[in-house]
Amino acid sequence: MRGRMVPVSPSRRMVMDFLWASKTVPMVAVQRVVRIPCLAAAHAACAARPSWEAMFLKAYGIATGEFPELRRVYVKLPWPHFYEADVPVGAIAVARDYLGEPSLFGIMLPNPGRLPLSEITQTISRAWSAPIEEIKNFRRIVRFIRLPWLIRRILWLLLLNIGRLRSRYSGTYGIISTAGLGVESVHVLSIQPTTLAYGIVAGDGSVSVRLFWDHRVVDAVIVASALTRMEQILEGAIADEVSALPQR
Repeated sequence: MRGRMVPVSPSRRMVMDFLWASKTVPMVAVQRVVRIPCLAAAHAACAARPSWEAMFLKAYGIATGEFPELRRVYVKLPWPHFYEADVPVGAIAVARDYLGEPSLFGIMLPNPGRLPLSEITQTISRAWSAPIEEIKNFRRIVRFIRLPWLIRRILWLLLLNIGRLRSRYSGTYGIISTAGLGVESVHVLSIQPTTLAYGIVAGDGSVSVRLFWDHRVVDAVIVASALTRMEQILEGAIADEVSALPQR
């Protein structure tokens, strides 16, 4: 049997860099079955449905706005301390084709709790469909991954240890979901202090939600309270906003 040598592509280099950086963040997880029947019914009746990703992004953004501990990151240099962002910044991973290979990119939405769902959905949709060179965050990632290995490592160290830059360019929380592929994430590596993963929304409005967080920054009681608060927001303010959209 004879194989062949395959060079590391820019797409895989992106993932390798991210995994190297995420090793510095010890993540633990909790899981909760969130029940949102009112929102599920309003969403089903909506003519132009906002994406579930947009609704979870906004609801969790509102919740983290109420829990300052969830907007903190642990910074090692020049001495160990926490940096607390003044507003939540949501990060979403987007899979795109780059140089003929599936690649992961990311977009940031500052303070999504103040944005209408239609605008968030449009931003996410554009990230999936617009040319890569037209999206600022994507252009920045492409330029970064072309840099030599040593320079990339130095820039990663700066990003991880300058709280303001870390919150701005990597987000204070992440939202991921593979529910559209019929699977659920059971483990996540991340550089955000918290990352939310949700599964398939059942017909009765129940959905399994996992929250991964950096235990150095916050304890489980705050995380559990934030999940409870997010469920209230989804069934309250978010369901009301969806109900006000044009119906079928």
